[in-house]
Amino acid sequence: MLCCAPEPLLGEMIVDPNFCSKCDKVRDTDASYCSECGSDLVSVDPGDLDNLMSRKRVVVLLFIGGWIFLLYWMYRTWKQYKDHSRQRAFPVWHALTQFVPIYNFFRMHAHFRVYKELILQRGLSSYTPPMYMVVVMIATLVFYFVANGIDTPDVSVNLIIVGVVLLILVIQALIVASFQKHANLYWASFRGASRAPIGTGEVIVTVLGIVDWILTILAVTNVAFGGWPIL
Repeated sequence: MLCCAPEPLLGEMIVDPNFCSKCDKVRDTDASYCSECGSDLVSVDPGDLDNLMSRKRVVVLLFIGGWIFLLYWMYRTWKQYKDHSRQRAFPVWHALTQFVPIYNFFRMHAHFRVYKELILQRGLSSYTPPMYMVVVMIATLVFYFVANGIDTPDVSVNLIIVGVVLLILVIQALIVASFQKHANLYWASFRGASRAPIGTGEVIVTVLGIVDWILTILAVTNVAFGGWPIL
């Protein structure tokens, strides 16, 4: 929940060469692979663990970018999973499946489920069952598209629609923040964990989000448009 105490401030940490960055077990000096989990100890990239993203950062980007950020967030967190687990995964396709009706909810469930399993395997407390999170996301998306399907020049009606969209963003923010909180605890449980740098994707999402909000405000006030742009 967003009302909870803030997460501990995690500073930059240096990868300790005496420990496996995957399972945190003491490594043999001359070993090429970890005797505990089998991870490659020679070519491990410290950047593999720069995955920490504060809840505040994620929530702010969600309110700015809306569904655009949700797509980017699914891509980025799935890529983090792929790079970390070295499992066969397709981050771009995973994010784009959100445009495929019905199938998108299965992929969303898989997203929450895989991270939940990783967190539990690490011995950490996890978040709300994935199915509940997906049901809430489905409900918010239905209201979202219904609201955006209303085309009226009535400013008061459009203001109500904006209020509904903002409420939807709040609900989605609670879900994403809960996920990110526990994902951060997972990443922080490994030696070498550090903050994720602000990437080009976040900059693009911010720019597109600001432009979209400007267009929406203009549409609601009937300054330039009579239609209703998708937020």
